[in-house]
Amino acid sequence: MLVHRNTVKSEDGLLVIHLPKDFINKTLNVEVTVEEGLEDRLLMNAIRIDTSKWRFRREEIYDR
Repeated sequence: MLVHRNTVKSEDGLLVIHLPKDFINKTLNVEVTVEEGLEDRLLMNAIRIDTSKWRFRREEIYDR
């Protein structure tokens, strides 16, 4: 596995990554991480699960 790591600053909402020639016509997995704690703000309220209709049998849970 060949790994290429590069720190870039996004401008105008675009991310441009210049890759080595070895990456041409290859399938790439790209992972984006951010500095400065931005991920908390991005994920806040992104997923909501309605649990109001969930029912549990507490006795069965505690018996295990």
